[in-house]
Amino acid sequence: MVLLLVFLNKLKRFFAAILLLCVLFFAPRMVVGGISSKRIVSEGNFDIALILGAHVDSDGLPTPLLKERLEAGILLYENGMVERLVVSNTESAALVMMEYLTERNVPEDSIILDTTAVVTTDSCDTDSHEYLIDLSVVFVSQDFHLPRAIYQCNKLGIDGYGFPAELSGSIDRSQYSWGTKVSVRTQRFVRESGLTWLAVLGIYK
Repeated sequence: MVLLLVFLNKLKRFFAAILLLCVLFFAPRMVVGGISSKRIVSEGNFDIALILGAHVDSDGLPTPLLKERLEAGILLYENGMVERLVVSNTESAALVMMEYLTERNVPEDSIILDTTAVVTTDSCDTDSHEYLIDLSVVFVSQDFHLPRAIYQCNKLGIDGYGFPAELSGSIDRSQYSWGTKVSVRTQRFVRESGLTWLAVLGIYK
């Protein structure tokens, strides 16, 4: 009986330690998410929409994630919510993004090409993008990415808002099973929680 009580006490301490670690790990993401939620918009008027980059597939076409962001940018432009679109990515991927927009009747002179972005913060680097300082900006990305993007760009001096790419409606998520949705969202949340910690600590700039 005594051994059982000792075992149960150790088990309680173990789970308490695990719970504490989980709280510590996810806390920055929850705080940043709560603060940034006030800056997530579905309407408004801005000078530019900064479409944050994502991967291009092996065929040189936007992946579904990137396509959804581009479609959201088109939606903003066509609805008169923004005057210009910034495509921000690596050089080859940014050109793919620009081509996608022009093929969908966005005038080339309404597109700003940024080929210097490898990570999120590159897109908001005011040293190489001085025009961002004087313009009102709305960031375009998915829900899971926007809180950190807003937080990091705000630290760099860009006081922008976020527009969820999901509002474009270009991906039919009803085709995916409940299990797939939970798995993907869990992976993204864990990844963003880790990156948010690194951003808060100033490691991921």
